[in-house]
Amino acid sequence: GMVPAVLMAKQGDNDFVFLDMGKAGFDLSDRGVEGRASPGALDVYAWTERGIYRAGEDVHVAALARDGAAKAVENLPLTFIFTRPDGVENRRIVSNGESAGGHAVDLPLEANAMRGTWTVSIYTDPKQSPVASQMFLVEDFVPDRIEFDLTADKKEIAQGETANATVDGRFLYGAPAAGLALEGELTLSTTSNWDSFKDFTFGLADEQSSEPTVTPLANLPIVGDDG
Repeated sequence: GMVPAVLMAKQGDNDFVFLDMGKAGFDLSDRGVEGRASPGALDVYAWTERGIYRAGEDVHVAALARDGAAKAVENLPLTFIFTRPDGVENRRIVSNGESAGGHAVDLPLEANAMRGTWTVSIYTDPKQSPVASQMFLVEDFVPDRIEFDLTADKKEIAQGETANATVDGRFLYGAPAAGLALEGELTLSTTSNWDSFKDFTFGLADEQSSEPTVTPLANLPIVGDDG
């Protein structure tokens, strides 16, 4: 029998598109577009307030339990099992979920807690598969405490000219970063494009870029009282 061959769409005289109905559909199964699996009768969503922690800190984990109609599942005990990066169970905590199906548990990390990717798995029955899981990192890191803005009085300088750079530093809690010593370096690299000559390319077509030249900046001044 007769089957559709082409699907056409037109908008006035400005736009026209068609879809060939005779070709096989594009297979997206290998493109990671399957989405989140259907949760079934019980849907538990878990999260941590941060993705990375330091040893000695507390990991705060929260979870929401909902049924197929997105209504809160109350008085449902959930077991939170924390697993170290080497696969060894660290601790398990049971939450009763009396607050509108909400659960909140805290894991105090030891000072010598193993660094790496930890996993918290949530169970209605620890002998069955988890209903939700969440990963977090335990690493040695120092959060940013200071921020600098670097500006220059010239965007371009010719050989032999000088340019003045201004550093404006402040602590993240608002105070100026006064009295700090500065260290810096100047990186010089070649380029084949120049904004002043947008239609031109400089250098040979097959020329490879040379390694950047890095020059340490010595005798930098101390940051003033205003940052």
